[in-house]
Amino acid sequence: MADWLTRFPEELHLNIQAPIDNGINYMVENWGGFFDGLSNGLRAILRAVQDIIDFVPWWALVIIVFAATLLTTKKWPRAVLYSILLVSIGLIGLWDELYDTLALVITSVFISLAIGFPLGVLISFSDRANKIVRPILDTMQTMPSFVYLIPAV
Repeated sequence: MADWLTRFPEELHLNIQAPIDNGINYMVENWGGFFDGLSNGLRAILRAVQDIIDFVPWWALVIIVFAATLLTTKKWPRAVLYSILLVSIGLIGLWDELYDTLALVITSVFISLAIGFPLGVLISFSDRANKIVRPILDTMQTMPSFVYLIPAV
């Protein structure tokens, strides 16, 4: 079969890599101090959460998960299953990674609440803020998640 039938024409190829790279380089060069400060602040928060989580022994976390599951679902087989699955993470040698991930998730939730709650209150009381943010939120809600999670390379 002819190449022109099976291959996308190179004449129609849009080279967007260079402008994206230039934009990222511009931000790194001109806003590097801001990003460094932001990164250091987030790292400090994450380290503090990790230090708190490191005080929790492995068996206490298993009991906490069991109790929380039992209290929220009222189904003890599910609580036993979650506890067994949690112990299995330790059995395959990924307990430290579990604690790192848990610290990251907890930190992310608190940061999201710290930003989202005041922003939500502002939007609920201000028609102007609501008119600005509503189209952005509608777009984010209808757009498939993989589209806006693609990292810029």
